[in-house]
Amino acid sequence: MSYFIIFIGVVVAAYFKIKEENKEQIVPLDDIIVPAQKNYTKDEVLGMIEVVNEYDDFEDTSSVYFNNVSIDNYKYIPFYTEKIGDFVCHNHIGISFSIFNGNIFLDVYSFDISEMGLAKGDEIKFIFDNNEKLFLTFTNARINNGYTKNNHILLSPEELNLFCENKIDKWKLISSRRNVYTVGDNSFFHKECMVQNKELCQEVVQYLASKIRILFLNTRNLNIN
Repeated sequence: MSYFIIFIGVVVAAYFKIKEENKEQIVPLDDIIVPAQKNYTKDEVLGMIEVVNEYDDFEDTSSVYFNNVSIDNYKYIPFYTEKIGDFVCHNHIGISFSIFNGNIFLDVYSFDISEMGLAKGDEIKFIFDNNEKLFLTFTNARINNGYTKNNHILLSPEELNLFCENKIDKWKLISSRRNVYTVGDNSFFHKECMVQNKELCQEVVQYLASKIRILFLNTRNLNIN
C-alpha cells in the first residue's frame, strides 16, 4: 500500500509540474470582443470543443485535455456563482476532466474569486439528480495563473462514471482555510458564454466526462494488449 501511495504522489507531482510549465493564459471576459449573443444549439457547442493530446519527450509524460469549452480558449465549462437582478457577474468556477499519464483527473478552476483559492485541503462537493453525492478534497497545492487558479483531483473510473451517467443538481466549493464557501446550481449564465441554460450545461459536462471515459478505456486496452 505504501508503494502505491508513493506512486500516486509521484504521478500527481509530475502532473502539476507540467501544468506549471504550461500555464494557460485566460483573457478576462471584459476584454473579449464577441458578436451579439445568439442561441447556440447543442451540436454547435459540442462541435466547438477541441480534444488536445500532448506528449512531452523530455519528461516522457502524456496528457489529454479540452479546449474551447463554451468560450474560446476555455478549458472548462463555467459555473457562475452570482446573479444580481438581471446581471450575472464574471466570477465563476469551472470544471473539466483530463488524463495525465493514464490517470483521470477532475480539473477545477476559480476565475477572479479571491476567497475560493482551491488550496490544498479545500473541498468541492456535488449533489446529482439521483441524490447521489460526491465529496472531494484537494490534496495538492494550487496553480495560480493570475486571473485564474486551478487544481486537480485524481478520480477513479467509478467517480468519473457519476459525471457521465448523472446530472449535477448542485455544487459547493469550500475554502477550509478561510472557512467560507460558494454554491451554485447552474441556473444562470453570463451573456458571453455559448451555454445559456442548465440543460445544455449538463450536456457539456456529460460530454466531457464521457469523452474522457472513452479515451481512458482506449488507453487502458492498448496498454493491456
